[in-house]
Amino acid sequence: MKVLSKHASYGHFPEATCKLSELKKYAHRLMFLEKLFKKCKREAETRDHHLVKKIASGRAKKVKHHPTYAYLDNRVGNLNASHVKIGKEVDFLLAGSPFKSKKAIRDHLYHALIATDCTLWFTLNECHDRPKFWDKHCLKKIKLPKHWKITNVKEKTVAKRGHSKLIKSTLWATNGIEAKKIIHYHYANWPDHKPAPSEKLLLKCAKIAAKHMETTKTAVGINCKAGVGRTGILANLIYGMQYIKKKMDRGKSPKKISINPAELNYDLRRGRKGMVSHPAQFAQVWKALSHYAASLHK
Repeated sequence: MKVLSKHASYGHFPEATCKLSELKKYAHRLMFLEKLFKKCKREAETRDHHLVKKIASGRAKKVKHHPTYAYLDNRVGNLNASHVKIGKEVDFLLAGSPFKSKKAIRDHLYHALIATDCTLWFTLNECHDRPKFWDKHCLKKIKLPKHWKITNVKEKTVAKRGHSKLIKSTLWATNGIEAKKIIHYHYANWPDHKPAPSEKLLLKCAKIAAKHMETTKTAVGINCKAGVGRTGILANLIYGMQYIKKKMDRGKSPKKISINPAELNYDLRRGRKGMVSHPAQFAQVWKALSHYAASLHK
């Protein structure tokens, strides 16, 4: 099921509304952003009666993972994954790590990718735990539902920045009747609880995702370890970029566009609890958006 959230209304955090040209200045106001982050978290987890009720419902039913992150009404299969769609701007599948066991990989491949027609996925984590992210021998042993199977995998590094790299994998899946091409990007060596070590790679991922949403009108999947911190940064950045693009498509000049990344983050929290988990990650959303906005003037 989907959560179809309302557009950001700029009602919860009026102090965070700014022009695109002011994003850079706000990104360096760290004490202000830390207070804003705490307020955003508090509003979503204790003062939003709608969300408090959804959290309580999951706890009452003792659903695994639900009390922490995934709400019941937009949960994907039995995964720690949430389908979050906001207006016409963004459509996400946001998830915790599926790479813990063969069963977890199987369930993720089928329920989050094949069954949902999601053909683009990003994994944001620290490193490979094996020479290849998608182990061909492991995939051959995995039996997917309804006769689906992965028939081929290609993998290559498409970008590097310091110790970080972006690895692109192309997977072909078939059930004998249909065939699907799935693209997976792995942002490797991004430490847990931290902002992205390379903002250029972060923006590259966001631009790839935004273009995919525009051309395919399908959901983009993102996961890290818990599916909230690093996942939240990328999702928040993509949402901000799409929000700006929508304003520009309506004829508004970048110089006249106002944005409120805190409201956008709150929108995401209404679909998945805890999106963006640390103040430093919250600040990076502002900084990355400022760089994206600056590129619009070039």
